[in-house]
Amino acid sequence: MKHTFGENHICGGSILAPGLILTAAHCIYIPGRGPMNSDDIEVVAGTPKRLQKVNTTQSSVAEKLVVHRRYVSFSVQYDIGLIKLKDEFKLNEYAVAAISLPKTAPVDGMECTLLGWGRMYQNGPLPDAVLYVSLDLLTYKSCQERLIIINEGNICGWDPNNNMKGACKGDSGGPLICDGTYL
Repeated sequence: MKHTFGENHICGGSILAPGLILTAAHCIYIPGRGPMNSDDIEVVAGTPKRLQKVNTTQSSVAEKLVVHRRYVSFSVQYDIGLIKLKDEFKLNEYAVAAISLPKTAPVDGMECTLLGWGRMYQNGPLPDAVLYVSLDLLTYKSCQERLIIINEGNICGWDPNNNMKGACKGDSGGPLICDGTYL
């Protein structure tokens, strides 16, 4: 997902259906104003390199932006947004596919993969290729005991080798894949 006026990557997202994208609310919300102007958002899919269009690349501007009704700026609670596209993506099995949502809750210690084109480190550059990191999921209780205070309902993951790996600016809204299912 990118702002068309900046021509640069701002957040990740996942395809729920050909014309519907799941992302983080803070990616499409301006504090004090509400959802951004939908015409300012372009969603890009099917590209192996950030902002490099190839024959599998598809893009569409947003038609409508929806932010969870209980989302509050600068909060991680209810940080869920939906983007309805003006032009639906053409799904295929090799480059542009919809995600499968989990049927059961994640379990403590489940190994997951986080994907994104976010910054490589704080204030660092954006990568050209998508990056990934393996993280172990923690239950709400385990996360509070080991790491930080989080809100119930949030997902918590950590690098068991304590290498300080995780999401960074630009990864928000992107997929977390656990056992072939997206969370």
